Amino acid sequence: VGAWGYHAGRGVFLDLPPGLAAVPEAPGKADAERALDVLLGPFKGYIADRNARDMLRLRCGFTAVVLTAVLRPSLPTASAILLDAEVAGAGKGKAARALGVIATGRLPAMVTEGHAEEETEKRLASAILAGSPAILLDNLQRTLASSALESGLTEDYATIRIFGKLVDVTVPCAALVLATANNAALRADMLRRTLPVRI
Repeated sequence: VGAWGYHAGRGVFLDLPPGLAAVPEAPGKADAERALDVLLGPFKGYIADRNARDMLRLRCGFTAVVLTAVLRPSLPTASAILLDAEVAGAGKGKAARALGVIATGRLPAMVTEGHAEEETEKRLASAILAGSPAILLDNLQRTLASSALESGLTEDYATIRIFGKLVDVTVPCAALVLATANNAALRADMLRRTLPVRI
């Protein structure tokens, strides 16, 4: 990071709002625990009132996804975040929207499934081409399989066929990718590029 928070390699600028708490020069365990409590504050309703094993699993899961979401602009690649549950109404969409707002300051671009896999791929491609900082694949019903998304998650760019033409374009892809589903199904290549949290 160079002067004034500009990172030339990633082409991003860090603009911290005034009034943030100072970071200790040598933070200790108590400092880290306080910071983690703040980080997990928006998700405490998902973690509380469960057995000890589930509380620990969800605490670790939400820690991983919040850190991934916040750090996404500075990372060349990052896993997609999948919020999954057994039943509808578990709060997956609310948690995904909260992650988008925490990471970018606004709601993620919503992408719903089309009537076929090809239509879903086109909708994803549009969001990537638009440069959306966060993309939410909401309420997936079918197996998630997207070559453009898979390359964008692991290669720092996505190659997309321009609609109606025999021309491919390669564009940067630094979007935070979020997905929600009940009992999600993912293609093997997508599965290894995904960080799941089961609510």
